[in-house]
Amino acid sequence: MLTHDEKERLLREMRYEPARVVGAVLKSVVCLLAVAGLAWIGISTSPDQDAALAFRPPAAGMPAPHPEHASVVDARKVFEERRARFDGQSTGPQTPPARQRRDDSIQY
Repeated sequence: MLTHDEKERLLREMRYEPARVVGAVLKSVVCLLAVAGLAWIGISTSPDQDAALAFRPPAAGMPAPHPEHASVVDARKVFEERRARFDGQSTGPQTPPARQRRDDSIQY
């Protein structure tokens, strides 16, 4: 049997038990909502959807879904210029490769 002191101690400890259960349930609900929110953000910004929108041709008279920034336009321009130079299609002055310049400077 329980003594009076043990009974009082158990009643004191059990008095806060419902609040602990409610607190634990609320904590788990908040954590699940946070995980679901992060998953929603991850789904809405998936690279597959962005790539599909970027490579789809725009409808007639409709603007492109993602307007390009000025830095992207500049980078594309530089890339095209370098590719043209590499392919030998540039109209600018062409310098001979380094090996030919070394060979020309050697006198036999």
